[in-house]
Order: sequence, then C-alpha cells, then structure tokens
Amino acid sequence: MAPDVLRREAMWRCHLCPGSGFTSIGYPAVGILYLVVSTLTLVTCGVAVMTFATTAALIAGVLILVVLILYGIEILAVSRAKVRELPRNRLRSAFVPLAVAEGTLALATAAMFFGTSGSLRMQGRGMSPELQPGERLIYRKQVQSAALMAGMPVLFRLNPENTWLNQRVLVTARILAIPGDRIAQDRDYYVVNGQQTQQAVGAVGRYAQAIEVPEVPNSLVVPDGCYFIAQDNPGQSFDSQVLAWARRDDIVSTDTRHLVKDGEVLKRVK
Repeated sequence: MAPDVLRREAMWRCHLCPGSGFTSIGYPAVGILYLVVSTLTLVTCGVAVMTFATTAALIAGVLILVVLILYGIEILAVSRAKVRELPRNRLRSAFVPLAVAEGTLALATAAMFFGTSGSLRMQGRGMSPELQPGERLIYRKQVQSAALMAGMPVLFRLNPENTWLNQRVLVTARILAIPGDRIAQDRDYYVVNGQQTQQAVGAVGRYAQAIEVPEVPNSLVVPDGCYFIAQDNPGQSFDSQVLAWARRDDIVSTDTRHLVKDGEVLKRVK
C-alpha cells in the first residue's frame, strides 16, 4: 500500500482507537503502548465511578491528561513520521475489533457514571460555609438507611407541597428530625424530642407555611417516611416550614461530594 494511503488511513484510525495510527504506519510496539495506557485509563475511571475513592479519581485524572497528550503526539507523529510497510502487521488487521472493544468500554464507563452518579452546581448560600455558591458537587444515586439520621446531609427532590418553588428541583440540606421525632420551636431555636438544638428557626418570609411547627410545650410528630430538614445558614435559606417534608421516596442521595475542596478530590460533604 502506498505511504500516502497508509498515512491517511492512520490519521482517521488514531481518532477512533489510541495507538492505531502508529500501528498503521508501521510502529506496532508504540501502538500497543498507547492501547495499554488508554485501556488502563478507562478501567481506572470505572473504578473511580464505582468507589468514589479519592486516589482512584486522582489517578484517573492524571491518566486522562496523559492520554490527551499522547493523542496529540500521535496525530503529530502520523503526519510526519516515516511510514514503514511491514510484511506482517497483525495489529493493523485487528483495528476494527480493538476499536469496537475500546468504544464499548468507554460507553460502559460513561453509562456507569450517569446511571449511578450525577452532578449539580450549588445555587445560593443556604449551606454555606460547607457548600459555596457555584460549587460543583458529585453525588451517588443511592440512599443508605444508616445515613438517614439527624445532622446528616441529604440531597432530595422538592416535595410538591412546598410553598417556595413550583419545580421539583434538587436541594441539599441536613436532617433535623426523623420519623417519630417530636419537633417544636422555643423562641428562635428548634426543639427535638424535648432537647433544644443549635438549629435556628428558618425564616418564612413572604411564603406560606407548608408545615407549622408549634411552640413548646406543644410539638409536631414527624410522619413515617418523612424528614424535617434545615440548612446550615438559616438567614439565607428555608427549612421544612417552607420546603415541606423531605419524603423518603424523594431523597436521591446520602453520599454527596465536593468535586475539589481543600486540595482533596471527591471530599465527602459533612
């Protein structure tokens, strides 16, 4: 095959499968190296998605950067390197199955992420200082029953009974009271099961109350499958008085992570 034909073939092949460009112009050993690095990158990304482990995420990030650099090098090399016509080049012949395998692995990794995880950008200062406006969060789409306790952060979809927003948006807040708890307010603070908390009563503003929390000595029992939630910055947020109960079926995640915080990748929101 003419060198120009091999070079053109190599150029479009390297866009589909890392290393196949080098293989096509007669450098199969380099092609194998590229293939190994790209496969390792996809596997590491899969591990990071499944575990949310900081180490795996860092390694995956570094490997993605390496793959991008190698991709640029391959494009440059394919356009300039000497074309060698090898008598036998099995990797070149195996391009199609290798490309299909790489593409399938990449799609599986992407499907795994979007199927089990999600991301959102924080709006407002309701959860500051823990969460800042504009901060990117990554969350796992799972709810652990053991994490549904007072003080734990949860990501939930707004109950339609809320009086704040006529949309089922995702909200991050903390559980203040769980099913069966008795909640009341004593002046400016909530009281749960007779114990005064450090959580200030959130403002209602111009909105109607979705839930009316009585003053002590009266109290309201949290219904089964419901949670009374509040945010860390009561002066700039609403709690369940306006947002209504966070229902168990509407809780999306009990595992929310900062994308990057204090130099740590995927640090758990506390």
